[in-house]
Amino acid sequence: MEKGKRISQISPLNLAFVGDAVQEAYIKSVLVAEEDGSSFLLQKRSVAYLCCEAQAYAAQKLLEELTQEEADVFRRARNAKVNTVPKHASVADYHMATAIEAVIGFAYLKGDRERALQICARMREVCDQR
Repeated sequence: MEKGKRISQISPLNLAFVGDAVQEAYIKSVLVAEEDGSSFLLQKRSVAYLCCEAQAYAAQKLLEELTQEEADVFRRARNAKVNTVPKHASVADYHMATAIEAVIGFAYLKGDRERALQICARMREVCDQR
C-alpha cells in the first residue's frame, strides 16, 4: 500500500475494517498457542476480547498511550457516521470499538505491523486485568 497521504485518505470505517481483522487474527493466534481446546471453546474465549464492550473498555484505558497521529485517527473514527449498530452493543461502545480498530488498521496499513500488534497485545492485557 502506498504510504503517507494515501493512508490518511482512507475512510476511518475502512481502517476499522482492517483493524478488526488484524485484532481477530492476533487474539485467535494467541489463544491457540496458549490453550488446548476445541475451536468452539477457543471461539467463545475470543469473544471476551473481540466483543464491542471489551474493545471499548480497552480503548478507553489505552487512550493515553496513543501517539498524536493515532489519537487523530481515533477521533476521526469515533466520530464517523455509522449506519448500523449491533443490537447487543451500545452506540457509545460501538464508536469506541470502531475507533480503536481504526488505529490498529492505520498502523497495519502504514507498514507498522509491530505497533498494530502491540496495541492488540495491550488491549488483551487490559481486558485480562478487568
